[in-house]
Amino acid sequence: MISSCFQSGQAVQIAQFSSWEYEGNSKLILNENDLNGVLNLIEDDYPVEVISITGPTRTGKTFLFSLFARYLSYFEKVSNYKSFIDS
Repeated sequence: MISSCFQSGQAVQIAQFSSWEYEGNSKLILNENDLNGVLNLIEDDYPVEVISITGPTRTGKTFLFSLFARYLSYFEKVSNYKSFIDS
């Protein structure tokens, strides 16, 4: 069953830390159903990259994510502008 977030375009959490620790280490759990749901919506020849940012608090995870988001937003605007100019 496909989650409603796939249809609404919202973010999907495909991995999470376990709620228990073993010898001081947490476990990263992959939600394969949601991952497969996302991948099934993508055309076969479309390249896909998964970026995972993990680490202790106050080590720049939000900064790195914001940098990626700004870059992708800029790239999308430039691509749309170029396709508008070319048409």
